[in-house]
Amino acid sequence: MVIRELDLEGKLAGTGAAINVMGGECAAQLAIDNIGIMGISGMSIDEAEIEREKARLILLKNGSRKGKGYFFENVMGVADNFEDHIKEIEASDISDGVVCAALPHPALLKKLNPRNRTFDKIALLKLGKLSVDKPKRTTIDFVHTYFDGAILEGSDCGGHIMKDLNDFRSTQALYKTFREVEKQKGYESLPLILCNVNDTNIEDIIKLRKRFKDDKIALAKGNLFYVSKEAMPSNAWKKRQIFNDHFVSEKRIKDCEKYGMKIHEPILVISPVGHYYGRIAYNEFVDMFFNYDPNLQAYKVDQDKYYDLIGGVGISCDTINCMAKVCKRDICINYALKNASSGNEYPLKDSLEKLYIWDFKSMDSLNILNYIKDMMHVTMNEEIDHKRLEEITAKEIIDYTKGKPFKRFYDGF
Repeated sequence: MVIRELDLEGKLAGTGAAINVMGGECAAQLAIDNIGIMGISGMSIDEAEIEREKARLILLKNGSRKGKGYFFENVMGVADNFEDHIKEIEASDISDGVVCAALPHPALLKKLNPRNRTFDKIALLKLGKLSVDKPKRTTIDFVHTYFDGAILEGSDCGGHIMKDLNDFRSTQALYKTFREVEKQKGYESLPLILCNVNDTNIEDIIKLRKRFKDDKIALAKGNLFYVSKEAMPSNAWKKRQIFNDHFVSEKRIKDCEKYGMKIHEPILVISPVGHYYGRIAYNEFVDMFFNYDPNLQAYKVDQDKYYDLIGGVGISCDTINCMAKVCKRDICINYALKNASSGNEYPLKDSLEKLYIWDFKSMDSLNILNYIKDMMHVTMNEEIDHKRLEEITAKEIIDYTKGKPFKRFYDGF
């Protein structure tokens, strides 16, 4: 079986958002020379094929199937139609493989069994946590057994939920652990994509890369691509990502003064999706429905206020691609993301963009307005031309990102 070699050195990846943000057009622009990852979780097979066809037209036009870049499809292992998506990826003439978000589906692991592998494309596992407490069965052992590489998303990436506060580790910490365990066990280094590398952690990544003499990593920048012209969400949602980054209220100011928090730092919440810890940026949704709990060291939903607004505990939806079969959570994330992408309401009285925005704020996205202004050559005190903002392309973002803040990395230091 011939599987395409995964050569990541010097490439930029657009990752994150397994659902309805990074569509075919945006992922394809990245895949011409870099790494594009289309999020298809929650899509029907027909919807995914529509996005795949958009990507196909772009990639074939640019002749990239001969080679430089990679086009992957990101599907959560808990998706109800996971197996059907895998079959479509296997049959696709443009897809280089699958990114498995969250828990791997048993059907995929069967295809990836090293003794009788039948999946002839690249398989990557996205990880937000590395379990190394059982030396004989670490996460690194698991990835080396079944997958061709991994995507590491540390605590500085948005959207993650963890059972314990100790599970929150930075991308560079995950990278360090992954390579150290590989060395201890005598593994050859696997290709890794490191997510949300930015001005605050690039120096640490550089030092680690030199230490491990590593030529098998790519850097990922997700949130900037979410606001590109080719990304799937509505312009209203994209602008909220840019301009709602520094929301402040009297409630937030009082909490910071009382509990010693910094106003513009990301916060921990007890997520309405699964009720685990999540790291997000403080915003209007949190301000409306969450209160700080010092015992949990996190904001927790005010159930009376929230349930009164949404009409009871738990949300049912009409999507045919349910990820949870019987849903007992407070938010149907699948339905929420699909509706937010198009700017629809669900079932809040205010726009769902307030609901949607909480889940995808990373630490780096607090700086997204500054990145956009820098890219558009606008001073910090100047207003942004909104018409021009709506026309920012993925290619512009690629060119900007590979020049700054990652220039030292891609120039070989």
